[in-house]
Amino acid sequence: PAQDAEFTYNGVAMSRSSNQVTDLIEGVQLDLMDDSGTSVRIEVAQDNNGAVTAIENLVAAYNAFESVAKELTSLENEDGEAGELYGDSAIRALRGQFRAMFLDEGSMAGDNITRMSDMGVTFDRYGVLKVDTILLTDALENHFDEVKTYFTANTDDQLEIGVADRGLSGDIMKMIDDYLGPGGLMITREQSNSQLLSRLEEDQTKLDSRMSDLEARTTTQFTVMNKIMDEMKSLQDYLDSQMENLPFTKKNN
Repeated sequence: PAQDAEFTYNGVAMSRSSNQVTDLIEGVQLDLMDDSGTSVRIEVAQDNNGAVTAIENLVAAYNAFESVAKELTSLENEDGEAGELYGDSAIRALRGQFRAMFLDEGSMAGDNITRMSDMGVTFDRYGVLKVDTILLTDALENHFDEVKTYFTANTDDQLEIGVADRGLSGDIMKMIDDYLGPGGLMITREQSNSQLLSRLEEDQTKLDSRMSDLEARTTTQFTVMNKIMDEMKSLQDYLDSQMENLPFTKKNN
């Protein structure tokens, strides 16, 4: 029959309505599988390998963004043409801001971890972000709390509004929101371009109408002129005929 799960933790008797206990150890879920009658020792350790993978994924994402942005803003792309966003000051500014985040001191700098280079994350001579796994692992083993604070500001619920220090992750999310969120630069541009497109389409419709009217008017005028020319040719032929039939003309002499 259904009943509450009963167990002891550090010698204290406890019970829960579910076999999944999530409110006992912060960040840990206990799955009570069976009553073995013996004590179970649980050790919780920091996951350095998971942190390394997460930071490597961040670096890969930055490099992917930079590759696309570089192609769009290049003077000459693979097709020998200028990128679609060549000369766009907003994209240049965005690239510069993102690059600065990986170069400058972080908003949640610590005593030992002040910038990404302290974790072995640096740019090579080609502008590609690289990870020195040895230095990163060393930073995690010796200054894990500072690394955590550097990225998260010790929160997973930071809002994009306000001026609070957010750590690198929060700063990146804030920048993305400033560009892509409601009222952001990209949305404002999209609305502006949409309005411009509507005006251009309206102007094109008016121009097409004027061109049609001009074509019709020109066709009518040409038709009338062609008719007049035919009549004048007929008159000329008539006069020539009459002149030839007059007495004492050169032809009749």
